[in-house]
Amino acid sequence: MHSEISDSTDVFGFWIYIMTDCILFGCLFATFLVLNDTSSPGPQLKNYLNLYTVLIETFFLLASNFTFCLAMLNIYQNKLIHVQTWLAITFLLGLSFIVLEVKEFIEFANQGFRWDISGQAS
Repeated sequence: MHSEISDSTDVFGFWIYIMTDCILFGCLFATFLVLNDTSSPGPQLKNYLNLYTVLIETFFLLASNFTFCLAMLNIYQNKLIHVQTWLAITFLLGLSFIVLEVKEFIEFANQGFRWDISGQAS
């Protein structure tokens, strides 16, 4: 009985963690939409931002969180090979996210779209 309660609590916690990540990204996208007002001074974000790249970056980040949670769930089941596999996948997804983010920030800076120019750039 105790094991069943612990397992259901772990699964519930896993889904709460995933949902909070989705809420966080929803807030970030809402902030983007609010700051995307064309009446603000300075360069416009829409001239620099590629939404397809943002979608791919978001997918990599959320997928890495999901695979990390799968690794954590496999720890409780003492499935070491599964833990290692999920952690390797998590690493690759996280690395992909970081590479795309750094590339995007470098492109923004090279085009003169820096955080100190406007609210959109920050």
